[in-house]
Amino acid sequence: MKNTYKNKQFISGSFFGFIFLFFLVVFVEWFQNLLNINLFSGLKYAISLILFTIFWLFFSRKILIVKNYFLLIFLLIVFSILNVSSITPWINQLLGFILTFSFLFIFLMAYSINIRERHIHDGIKNLIFIILILSIFPILSLFTSGESSLRELSINSIGNYTWNFFRELGAYGLILNVGLILALSKLLNDKRVIWLNIAIIYTIFIFITGLKKSMLEAALIWSIFIIISGSVQLRLASIFFLVIVFPIILTVMSQQILYDLQVNLNYLNDVGSDGHVRLAMYLSSFSIALENFPLGSGMGSFGSTASIFNYYSPLYFDYGIDMIGSNGPEFINSDQGSTLLDTFWPHILGEMGFIGLMIFLLLFFYPSYSSAKLLFSNNDSSIVSLCFITFLVPIVIGIDGLALYSPEVPMFILFHSGLVGFCLRIVNTKSLKL
Repeated sequence: MKNTYKNKQFISGSFFGFIFLFFLVVFVEWFQNLLNINLFSGLKYAISLILFTIFWLFFSRKILIVKNYFLLIFLLIVFSILNVSSITPWINQLLGFILTFSFLFIFLMAYSINIRERHIHDGIKNLIFIILILSIFPILSLFTSGESSLRELSINSIGNYTWNFFRELGAYGLILNVGLILALSKLLNDKRVIWLNIAIIYTIFIFITGLKKSMLEAALIWSIFIIISGSVQLRLASIFFLVIVFPIILTVMSQQILYDLQVNLNYLNDVGSDGHVRLAMYLSSFSIALENFPLGSGMGSFGSTASIFNYYSPLYFDYGIDMIGSNGPEFINSDQGSTLLDTFWPHILGEMGFIGLMIFLLLFFYPSYSSAKLLFSNNDSSIVSLCFITFLVPIVIGIDGLALYSPEVPMFILFHSGLVGFCLRIVNTKSLKL
């Protein structure tokens, strides 16, 4: 009996391992960029998968799969066999599969670790403060730099990573939205005003970034929160913020937002849709999916890290992608950097086709649609707060992937699949008795 109790305590404390892994991935990448060390592009994936596997071996050693998710995995295996290409080197195809579906492996391991509910909530609280502390540094850098905006600071700091722990400005905007989701989930659970204050701070930081996609994601998060928050006081406080404070922030940032919109419009007018880095990737991925209907061109062949690992996919020449922006092979390992991985979803559509895209969407957003009903109908504040995370984190990261490569960045995979896997296990254990 005593050993069983100790084992439960040991498992419950494993959330510390998740926080340690988050720190490790953030700082490995930061030091890599800071010291200009050109490491293997899959190093952070390897760190995440290896350490998460170690956690799983220590705390579970079994795989728990919901029946519907098992069916999706079976479909993926069948599809992957049919999706093998005779053109792309096998090592790139294997690497492409591992990197693309690293979220699936981490989700399965996280879901199989039964952490106590109290420790999940404590871990979320710690993550909120950790992300908040790390996110202050770019704001302080803005005030001390003399730059007019974070966008200008980001542009003028190319090659200098001292001001931001989170890769680049786009990743900073997304981690702020993850922090916002976590803060509002705590507010749903224990109704303390500190979480509302922290959520407002996150939102202000998001608007300071000037990123349109991040502001839209924040608006979605607040909208869902207002819909599901049962407390009249919470709704009134949130509505006050959105109706009074939100427009003030928007007015202050309006000049920067309009300027960014004009820059993007000018860029599109100058180069056209075929010469626009991101639009060209979407148009080409659609063409690839049609020409290789219905299975796509195969893993490691288009828009992915594997397609440029000791290799440069011939599809980039075939579709003229190499002539756009900094997409050419000469930019892959250059100091200027390549723009091939500026967006995520073209990689999925091009490599996996329309059938593979549907399977991927069902796997990627499984936590969202499997917890949606409980989010909007359950009366248990703990379940609702955890469902808020499992529902919104995959959706927000997926939306971010429309403009950036975020869904396949190890730091965000940890939240999409690690944290969400922990939370969904608690939700299903309490409400569905799985």
